[in-house]
Amino acid sequence: MGRYTLREYRLQFPVCKADCASQTISYCLRLVLTASAIALLSAALPQLTAAQASPKAPPALRTLTTINAVHTLSYAEAARAYPVHLKAVITYYDPFIDGARKRPLMMATDRTASIYVGLTGRTAVPLKPGLLIEVNGVSNPGEFGPNISKATVRVLGESVLPPHPPRQSMTHLLTGSEDAQFVELEGVFKSAESAGADVTLKLALADGEMGVTTVREPGVDYSRFIDAKVLVRGIAASLFTLHSQIFGVRLLLPNISAITIEEPAPPQPFELPVSPASSLMQYSPGKIFPRRVHLRGTVTLFWPGRTLCIQDGSAPLCAQTDQATPLTPGQLVDLLGFPQNGAITPTLSDATYQVVPGSSSSPAPALAIDADAAFGRTHDAQLVQMTGRLIAHDRASQDTTLVLTSGKHTFTIVLPKSADAKALLALQEGSLLRFTGICSVQTDPGIFTRHDGYPIAKYFQILLRSSEDVTVLERPSWWNARHTLLVLAVALVVTMLVLVWSGFLRIRLKQQTELLRYQATHDSLTGINNRRAVLDHLRRSFDHAARVNQCVGIMMLDVDHFKRINDTCGHLAGDAVLKELARRIKESIRSYDLTGRYGGEEFLVVLPDRCGDELFLCAERVRAAVSSNPITAEGTLLYVTVSVGIAILDPMWNNEKEALAAADSALYEAKHCGRNCVVSRSLQPRSHLT
Repeated sequence: MGRYTLREYRLQFPVCKADCASQTISYCLRLVLTASAIALLSAALPQLTAAQASPKAPPALRTLTTINAVHTLSYAEAARAYPVHLKAVITYYDPFIDGARKRPLMMATDRTASIYVGLTGRTAVPLKPGLLIEVNGVSNPGEFGPNISKATVRVLGESVLPPHPPRQSMTHLLTGSEDAQFVELEGVFKSAESAGADVTLKLALADGEMGVTTVREPGVDYSRFIDAKVLVRGIAASLFTLHSQIFGVRLLLPNISAITIEEPAPPQPFELPVSPASSLMQYSPGKIFPRRVHLRGTVTLFWPGRTLCIQDGSAPLCAQTDQATPLTPGQLVDLLGFPQNGAITPTLSDATYQVVPGSSSSPAPALAIDADAAFGRTHDAQLVQMTGRLIAHDRASQDTTLVLTSGKHTFTIVLPKSADAKALLALQEGSLLRFTGICSVQTDPGIFTRHDGYPIAKYFQILLRSSEDVTVLERPSWWNARHTLLVLAVALVVTMLVLVWSGFLRIRLKQQTELLRYQATHDSLTGINNRRAVLDHLRRSFDHAARVNQCVGIMMLDVDHFKRINDTCGHLAGDAVLKELARRIKESIRSYDLTGRYGGEEFLVVLPDRCGDELFLCAERVRAAVSSNPITAEGTLLYVTVSVGIAILDPMWNNEKEALAAADSALYEAKHCGRNCVVSRSLQPRSHLT
């Protein structure tokens, strides 16, 4: 940059001043903006950091205001616990569901659907069907379908039950799609039974039967509904397994006001016209629901609280009954019940009875038939008499059951367990029996559709009235299969015992023989071979050496000054010395060399194939093993030495006696040479002896 004069500087200054002012203002503005941005960032930074550190809160769940909105949730959605706030009418309330009034059962409905409401506890105001309530709770997946749990209710006032619920069938309810819904059913009540604070009525529909449960109301006679055709409104409650699988359904009845009687039951049912048993379940146009019928007949079998069989003039019949009023065979009774299909002949369910006043007892005769006839279709529910052979007792059955055979058929005779039935358990298998009872034929329903439609027997059984209905015609031979197996088992056991005993005796004999052999060949004090055994071994070794042209070494040892040990330390010390000498000699020779006690304090060692220097070195090793360490005998340390005489037995020599004599001579020479030494003696060949 060039140099300016003062004049030039002054002339240019105003321009420079103006430019600098604008630049300064711009610079200040930038500083202000930067400072503001830094301040804003400083203020927002903690919030941004906190937002990044904490996850984003989930959106709030919507509040469900209708029952249908809760009931149509999926399992996963219902488990999210949606808040529920709605108004509904109580359709069922039972405070006794668990027997302790702690967990009441309540169902409610609004204009959209019905649902189970799980209360958190009992309310201050008593609840009952027909009350309008406000419900606050959460959704829950439930055990079978969605419901409302953790609910609290507030009573708003009185209301009414739904007047026109949809009419349903048993088949549709078993799909589970109407679970917890308020429905209407049409049918006939067949029975009424009280259990605790509840009453259960059995309702027969056009396509099945179901139980109807309600809270017992004081002063109500529920038996008056039996055999009445009714319309019933209530909650369809599904019955399900532990795996939430439906297997049945029942109806929860709000109260008796939900029952509309279309056709009342007869006021005096036993005054109904008597129907013949043969007319049951015959074609009747327009008949939809079963109605109770009145039969009269002679009692042929009675199992209290289970089964009653009668015979009227037209046909036999058996009925299911819960009544236990005593009856005896032959009595004339009036029988009321609902006809239903049996295996072969019709039967009655939910039956009641009474003895015909003024009637006399006249037992019905039993018809004698065989097993082939019983297996047919003509004698079901009839009193019959048969014979059969007892083959087994079925002890797994709930009733006393005997398994019999007759001809080609195997069947059972049955009597309820009682004191009277115990006599049947004592009957022996294989007995030929004659028995009287009700023939009960069972069929396979599936066969009907595969053939001509007539029932085909699958098996039959005879229902006994008492143990007196069984007579033993022939007792089984003692030699039956069971006893034969028993005898064979006993014989087998005896044989095994004999074999075991003989084996034991053989082992004992062997042990005793080995012991005697040992005692005959071994010295009782030292445990080594005795004189006889060692001489026999020497003789065998000589014979073997003569065959293979080998030599046999003989070593004879004698304890030095042994008498002094006995005299000074005692004979027990002497025995201890002999035992220790025998042990040291055995440890100093080969395993197949043989040592023995030759007599007194003398030992004889036979060493096959040991000649010359080898025999001498072995003898020195034995001598050193004895004398190197003292022997402890009766608490005294004794330094013991031995004198050793050795000789070599060669096949060219006369015999082993000469070798023994040579070894003995060498032993005595060792004694005379100062003891504790080894002396060898050689034998002359046989040619030198002649």
